[in-house]
Amino acid sequence: MTETDDMTASTASHRALLTAFTLALACPPLAALAEESETEVPVIETCGGYRLEAEISDPAKREDPDLIKAVGETLSRRVASLDKLLARTEITDAGHFRIEIPGEPDIDRLKTWLAQPGDTAFYRILADGEQETTGEANALTLPATHNPPAEYRLDPAPILTGSEIKSADITWDRANQPSVLLALDEDGTRLLAEFTGSHVGEQLAIAVNGEIVSAPLVHAPITEGRLMIGGQPSLAETRELALDLDAGVLPAEIDYRNTQTYERADDAPAAMCDLID
Repeated sequence: MTETDDMTASTASHRALLTAFTLALACPPLAALAEESETEVPVIETCGGYRLEAEISDPAKREDPDLIKAVGETLSRRVASLDKLLARTEITDAGHFRIEIPGEPDIDRLKTWLAQPGDTAFYRILADGEQETTGEANALTLPATHNPPAEYRLDPAPILTGSEIKSADITWDRANQPSVLLALDEDGTRLLAEFTGSHVGEQLAIAVNGEIVSAPLVHAPITEGRLMIGGQPSLAETRELALDLDAGVLPAEIDYRNTQTYERADDAPAAMCDLID
């Protein structure tokens, strides 16, 4: 059995054990946006965690059912990407949401991340003097997060945006270094293939919330809608990048109305709570 098989078997065993405890306690289901029955005991009230109450900032937008659904789906996607077992998101009222996160995360940082717009885009990096020779609109200049610091001049028209990103996962490159494996949807696959097919030997910039997180060189056309992003200094920062890229686009601003903190109950089953935390 390989190390991957061992990890898979261990994960399956943990999940089976957790499922048994969950059924015994009548904890809520894993499905996001699920309705909570009056008899269920939320896992955060047993094992500890946080309950966030949020709302769409603009009162007028709280009456738009399609927008409410889209915000709820993005929040659910973000919570799911945290890999927190039994974390959940639900729509509680028009334009209002409840988010439950078990364990002890950095809650202030988490709230900021959940509420970020998810402004992700791929841009073409302009060569020196290219703006003047091509007559393009004013170039977009964004800072890069890598060390040493740098700034890039970009074609302001994005190649593709975060709405075309299907998933972002941690993987390992050939040098056994952590990287992010990015998968695009059908539109994103087509757009990236068109760009890379005609810009081999040039750089493209990947920007997240106004900062360039990667500026890879195009070695060959990328036609399968999958690319690997490396160069982060640590596994923790690679994971943060994956979370940012996998966050999806939040179509409306949200505000937090309330944050409740729950401590682990004295009679909480340690085996279940330790798996969640």
